Amino acid sequence: MTPYFLLLTYLALSVGGCYGYVRMCYYTNWAQYRGFKPNKIDPFVCTHIVYAFAKLQGTNILDIEWNDPTIQAGVIGLKSTNPSLKVILAIGGWNADNTQYVNLVANDTAMQAFADNAITYLRQRGFDGLDLDWEYPANLNRRGTAADRVQFTRWLQILQNNFIAESAATNQPRLLLTAAVAASMPTANNYYEVAKIGNYLDILNLMTYDFHGSWDGPSLGVQHHSALYPEGNSSVIGWIAAGFPANKIAMGMGAYGRSYTLNAQPTGNGIGASPSGYSQYNYKVICGKLNAGYQLIQLTNQGVVAALGQKFGQWEWIGFDNPSSFALKANYIRVNGLAGSMVWALDQDDENNTCGGGNYPLLSTLQQQLPAATDSSQSSTVYVPPSTSTSTSTTTTTTTYRPPTTSYNVPQNTNPNTTPRVPQCGMVWPVPSRCPARNERIPWEDNVYYLVCQASLFAVKCRCNGNMFYNPCRGTCDFRSNYFSCPIMYGKK
Repeated sequence: MTPYFLLLTYLALSVGGCYGYVRMCYYTNWAQYRGFKPNKIDPFVCTHIVYAFAKLQGTNILDIEWNDPTIQAGVIGLKSTNPSLKVILAIGGWNADNTQYVNLVANDTAMQAFADNAITYLRQRGFDGLDLDWEYPANLNRRGTAADRVQFTRWLQILQNNFIAESAATNQPRLLLTAAVAASMPTANNYYEVAKIGNYLDILNLMTYDFHGSWDGPSLGVQHHSALYPEGNSSVIGWIAAGFPANKIAMGMGAYGRSYTLNAQPTGNGIGASPSGYSQYNYKVICGKLNAGYQLIQLTNQGVVAALGQKFGQWEWIGFDNPSSFALKANYIRVNGLAGSMVWALDQDDENNTCGGGNYPLLSTLQQQLPAATDSSQSSTVYVPPSTSTSTSTTTTTTTYRPPTTSYNVPQNTNPNTTPRVPQCGMVWPVPSRCPARNERIPWEDNVYYLVCQASLFAVKCRCNGNMFYNPCRGTCDFRSNYFSCPIMYGKK
């Protein structure tokens, strides 16, 4: 057994203990200014809380807020109630000075000095790890350089090596190393050595949200910012196909929505309508609007929801996630063998049950659907998603959404040491003629394989493992019994 294999095994086993899911939750140090302080956090809904943000200056980590030590201590103090909780410090963020990162990773000496200083900071404050939120390495539009892509990998390697050595020397649990990364492929492959960074990261926080917003401009029209299909699924499949381990991916979800002001009432589900303004709301603001009369729109083919109503005499369309779409995404995480979920951000959920859905309705959904090995009690209730439809029809209602059930069984992994549902994927070129459109999936070779079509660019060929077959009704690998019950299977139309 090689030292390299032992290292990878050590990293895999040290993330969350035994074979449970991780539920990563970001807590921002500016949430305090709207009254959301650490005492409002339920210490059990998340397995890991990521404290955002500190800043990088030279080779040091510095506080940003005047009272960061106090707020940090409040979050870390939650471990007295839930000893299994991990609290991680995040550095960076969208507003960070990216030149600091470019300068740091330019040479090994600086990166080694940072590793030493980071360990001192994290241990003195009581953190369990470090989250790197550099947005983004090698992005020339954000003061990056072409060399950042390779040097980011080197930075991770130096940090992980130092974390391992410090743990061995002090007999303390190893500090965790995570990173928040751009989701969209192939763009993300320009920023990261995807196939290499998985060797050093414990968890990858994949930011599968903010796919759309005001930056699109009016020509694209209304779009949902956190759709599971096609953008979220395409991102996950793209990262796996590029060589990143599926069981280290925490799929990101937003506890907020992005809104569009419209000049007229939209037709259909509102996608593509022309906007005249933009905004953003926390989930508890959106659920309040629904309770006040906004209509709930089911974007079934995208796996998310939207709200439509009038504000100050103008129509407003809000794309967001609710507990039902969080449950659908949790099922996607389970079926595809991912590590778990990541949510931005804790303070944006409805922590006080102002809308009548219970405290933390979004995060509580994930707690139920993605149980951790360390959870003291685990619900046996598992969400069963509706079958995938190729229809573009939209249902509009003013009542609370309850996901329909089907006769399908959610694939369960009876052996915790294996993940037979995780497909093995790789690029194929040229694209087969049967690929109809970008991001669509089609069965292949007797449904043991399926293709994720990428229009005229390439296709990703994935093989279902174990005794699974690709089920077009579910859009993923599935049990044989479910596969044969799918009415839209090729050859059965």
